[in-house]
Amino acid sequence: MVQYVASILSATDTLSFTSLGERLPIAYTVRDDRGRVVADTIATVSIADTAVAQVADSLVRAAGPGMTDLQLAIHSVRTTVPVTVQQRVASLRLDQDTIRFDALFDTTTISPIARDSLGFSVPHLADVVFRSADPNVVAVDSNGVLRSKRNGSALVIVESLEGPADTAYATVSQKPAAILVSSAADTINMLGGSTRVQANVVDRNRMTVPDIAIAWKSLDLDLIDVDVAGRVTSRAVGLGRVQASVGDVIDTVVVVVRQAIASVSLAALADTLSIGGAVNIVATATDSNGFQIPDPQLGWESSDSSVVNVRNGNATGIAPGTAVINARSGQIVASVDVVVEGVAIYVNGARSHVVGVLNSGDSVVITNGRLRLQLSQSSSQHAAIIADARVGEMWCDMTARLWGDWTYVASSVFTPPTRVEILTNTNDEIGVKWTFGDHWFLPKTAGFPDDYSDTPYPFEKTVWLRRAEQGYYALVRPLAELPPEATGVEHEIGFGGLWGGGTIRASGVALLVDTLSSTIRYDPQTIDASDFLLRGDPLRRVLVSLDGVAMLVPWFWSQEYGGVVVHSLPSAPYGAYLYATSISDTTTARSVCEKAAREAPFPIPSFTTDALGRCGPEP
Repeated sequence: MVQYVASILSATDTLSFTSLGERLPIAYTVRDDRGRVVADTIATVSIADTAVAQVADSLVRAAGPGMTDLQLAIHSVRTTVPVTVQQRVASLRLDQDTIRFDALFDTTTISPIARDSLGFSVPHLADVVFRSADPNVVAVDSNGVLRSKRNGSALVIVESLEGPADTAYATVSQKPAAILVSSAADTINMLGGSTRVQANVVDRNRMTVPDIAIAWKSLDLDLIDVDVAGRVTSRAVGLGRVQASVGDVIDTVVVVVRQAIASVSLAALADTLSIGGAVNIVATATDSNGFQIPDPQLGWESSDSSVVNVRNGNATGIAPGTAVINARSGQIVASVDVVVEGVAIYVNGARSHVVGVLNSGDSVVITNGRLRLQLSQSSSQHAAIIADARVGEMWCDMTARLWGDWTYVASSVFTPPTRVEILTNTNDEIGVKWTFGDHWFLPKTAGFPDDYSDTPYPFEKTVWLRRAEQGYYALVRPLAELPPEATGVEHEIGFGGLWGGGTIRASGVALLVDTLSSTIRYDPQTIDASDFLLRGDPLRRVLVSLDGVAMLVPWFWSQEYGGVVVHSLPSAPYGAYLYATSISDTTTARSVCEKAAREAPFPIPSFTTDALGRCGPEP
């Protein structure tokens, strides 16, 4: 009987492999058209993709992961059996058993090595899970990337969903890579001062290495010291280097030691300064710890450069007077008064160094820094010397003499001087002589007897001012004769103690008036203070002793009390006193004095109750 092959039936629907190299037999049955087994018939076997599976010795061997078909053929009868090669992880091992990090936020990737049951590597692992036993130390993501986060150690685990797993030991221990100081340079502004140098040890990722000791060292011991905590103390001015080290990691910082000026003082001058003289003002500057600063850089200025000029501490006297010299460093200022002794003359506003005759209309001002003298320009007082006193930095106009020191004869007529001559012009003394040629004695106007006739009365007035003097000297010399005696003539020269009606002098006699012993004002309500010694006070006065008055005869006007004078005259019989006049006889001496003191535009020392009690002509 002849059988015809009708079908080929595989013993399995699918050939499935879990390992490479695994072999499975090729099992099938051949049947005829009636379903009967056809014996001794062998089918031709082939593999569609030999990279996945191969046939050898009636066995199919897994060659690589994938899917293919096993084809069985007998003549025109064919059948196909699917072949699947899907490796299953039989063992899992990490490529590193120990991972070491020397910096934070560093990364590395671990790779698991998987093998099937026959030891072949399983590529393209998809079902693997990574985890860290302590993610605060080492974190791991799903791709096996590890990141160091904190010093310590952690177990890293890799697991396959098919069961096998492996572990690795990861340690994080930062290694110092650099020392970062707080700045490239620090500054100490005083000797003996200190500053803390802040330093940060970092790993190679610039992450701080905690709890690590830094060794500190001064590389310039003559300038700075440094302690174990990095505190630097200054010893001398300069650029001091501080070294910070951890093992072989070293960095250096420069500490600038300087002395910032905290205080300045100026040495008082031992003596006054002459005009044209110079003196070096010694300035002492210290830092905040009181250490002296050598060669301090100061700005110098003079309150009055027309009196004292200063440059780099060298003061030069320009003109008599007082100037305040300031040495400044920022907001820190020290001052010293510099007094320039001497006298100077200014002609028409310009300093003059010559002697000789000037133009009669020239304006002349003489000063020694304490007094300022000039001829009155009043039409009725052309011969009067106006004297200003200096109080501190301010000139007080007409406070030393007001319309004082003039020559007054009956009903006289004044005209400007006809001649002006500088007699003496040195730094120690200046003398100026004015000549008045049209001064007239007019007796009939004053009610004199008929035997007195109008007479021209030319005269000369010479004024001397010396250095350091608080007063000046005036010499009045008549150039024409008047009658030997002139009863009723009122003639006043400098208020030097001769005044009022009566026989006052013989004609042609020169009178030298020392203005230190003269008063400054005359009117019907005031009399010469020195006359108290001779006649007593016929009017109501207030005369109170004052202590410590340093001004030269300043005065002011009170609407209620009339003239108020403060004498500070070494030769005056009463010394320094307040001299006020009351208009009303009912006003008490105490109230006059207190009111006058309150209204004074310049400082007046307070006086005692006892002094007020002694008000009157005899203090």
